[in-house]
Amino acid sequence: MNDNIKLLNARDFGAKGSVFTSKMTATAGSNVITVENIGDFEVGDEVVVTKCFINFPAKVLFERKDTSPVNPRKWVHNQPIGDRIEFFGYDGSQGSWAVYYLDFDPDAPNVLRWTKDFGRSWTENVKIVDGFADIEMGIRVKIGNFKELEHGCTAAFVCDDKMIAVIERIDGNKVYLSETANMSADGEIMHSDTLAIQKAIDSAVQNKKGVFLPNGRYTLSHSLVIENAGGFTFEGESGVDTVIENKFGHIGIEKEGGSCFVIRNNGYVELKNLFMTGNLGFDDRDMAGCLKMKGGDSVWGFYLMKTNATCLMNNESVYIENCHARRMSAECFYASGIYREISENPDLYRRSIIYSRCSVEDCARNAFNNNDTAENTSILNCRVIDVGGCSWEGASRFVKINGCYFRNCGSIAIGNVRGKRAYLDKLGTGQHIVTDNYFEDGVCYGDAMFKIGSCASQITVQNNSFINFNSNGIWFMGECGNVDTPCENLIVCGNSFDMTAKDGNGKERYAINITAPFATVADNQIFVRGEADSSFTGIQISDDVTRLSIHDNTFAGCGKGIISEYAVGTVGLVSGENTFYRQGVRAGCEGVKPMLIRKMSDNYRGWHIVRISDMTEAEILGFDTETMEFTLGERVNMQVGDKFYIYNPKALPWSIHHNIIDNCANPISLETYSGKRAALDNNITC
Repeated sequence: MNDNIKLLNARDFGAKGSVFTSKMTATAGSNVITVENIGDFEVGDEVVVTKCFINFPAKVLFERKDTSPVNPRKWVHNQPIGDRIEFFGYDGSQGSWAVYYLDFDPDAPNVLRWTKDFGRSWTENVKIVDGFADIEMGIRVKIGNFKELEHGCTAAFVCDDKMIAVIERIDGNKVYLSETANMSADGEIMHSDTLAIQKAIDSAVQNKKGVFLPNGRYTLSHSLVIENAGGFTFEGESGVDTVIENKFGHIGIEKEGGSCFVIRNNGYVELKNLFMTGNLGFDDRDMAGCLKMKGGDSVWGFYLMKTNATCLMNNESVYIENCHARRMSAECFYASGIYREISENPDLYRRSIIYSRCSVEDCARNAFNNNDTAENTSILNCRVIDVGGCSWEGASRFVKINGCYFRNCGSIAIGNVRGKRAYLDKLGTGQHIVTDNYFEDGVCYGDAMFKIGSCASQITVQNNSFINFNSNGIWFMGECGNVDTPCENLIVCGNSFDMTAKDGNGKERYAINITAPFATVADNQIFVRGEADSSFTGIQISDDVTRLSIHDNTFAGCGKGIISEYAVGTVGLVSGENTFYRQGVRAGCEGVKPMLIRKMSDNYRGWHIVRISDMTEAEILGFDTETMEFTLGERVNMQVGDKFYIYNPKALPWSIHHNIIDNCANPISLETYSGKRAALDNNITC
């Protein structure tokens, strides 16, 4: 392959792929280090030198989001701290790439708590005296008076001791660098191949060629960038032995940072035959996830310890084949960028991504992720094992997932748009076809193997096999956050749900949970092997679901076959004698009922609300999809925190027919308002 004149060999630009490391001694104020063993270091090599360069890659503030539906306070995510909090005393002895989180609870104004292990342990109730607080080992912070303290916030300080430099001269064991140490220390010097590989990429783009990377282990100090190419190929020699090592901490709050490859503003790009490694694995998933703060919201650990394989931004078409990722802290294969809203075609908006024969294993967060509504992502014949976040998270359109294998990983999360945008009423998003895949054992993150929600529409889940699946299967979600709308239009057919707990210890779980409108569930087998499992429910339905068809399924060994559940909501804000808003949720929390339905709906006109405390009932005159306010026909004296049922007194079109329900303790239980009016026909219970 390296003889192909269309591909430039990265070795010709100085890439070594060497793992050689040597001890070294640095002196503050000098660019000369003393190296124990010069090894294969040469003039022109990029290197990473540890322990001798104190720097602060990030100082950011996360504030609490206002959940009020009326004139909410503007939420500024991950804003620079500036001089609001000053941080003193880091000298490297506290650890390389040390991330300190200072959490300010508005209910405890004179103390803070802090962690530097990403929330695994906390030092609580640290007193703030005259604006100062002592942390540990000489580290002290000065806290000013600023508005975010009043409603809750979390400050994060990232501390590093590494220096990235180029070797300018070698004299015996003296190495002269392009950068100057700011601390005297004994550390290590190691290779970084980023600069050399980037030179190869830039030359290839300029000369309309590609890059070939021979086998080796190539350490990155920062991302490789492929941009502004009409067509480009980056090809490794082997998907096993061409290793890209991305082990250092990086800042990646806004998408690109920490990626092995940033691929942006290109026409057609191919990436082939690479094995990429990062810094946080499956056992570190709690550190990389959404950290539970008393102050700020949406504080994700991977933001400040970020590694991922690819970040695709504003490319027309990308093909990634035989590329494998391990120990990535963030969304491993990630994409975002410009998208088509209705019919206009922006320049360089994404028309296609294909992932073929790739794998993601032992990673802390998501395997595949599109964070936009761009088009035509295909995940084909891939493998996802031991992944601590979503297997796939996609707000995008026209997605195909086919022929893949999933085990001990997070949800396939479809939707997640988080916004009521006008074009979604015309073109929609979240259209997925998921076929011919295998799902084994269960999910470790996200509550269900499929979480279909937040604006998604037109989803087909067909001909998949669940094997020994001791977790929830498919959740078709009407629950939503303050700016979401429910999903709709789901077809689940021809699947085999073997929900057997192979160790005999069955969890409370379901095969299918329908809490959003317009679903067809047909021709599936839903079962456990052997004796019936009382903890397992075949299909459960929320009472506010409309347009539902369940037919020609076979159930066996369920504790409950088909059941319905009341749709329960909570009053969040009372705005008048007969108007109110439902309860809101903080960022990062699951959605709640009732659904914040779409503009093209009945807007709940004619539906009823029943306050649970006294069973007082009132008709809903309407729901404003812009302000999210409910209006009742009678004065009910709703109070904040009141729980209520919501239902449609007219017969909802539920058709449940020709199902076989065998060896189930409770075959069919439809005791809710809508469930009692369901059309049941020719169901066989044994």
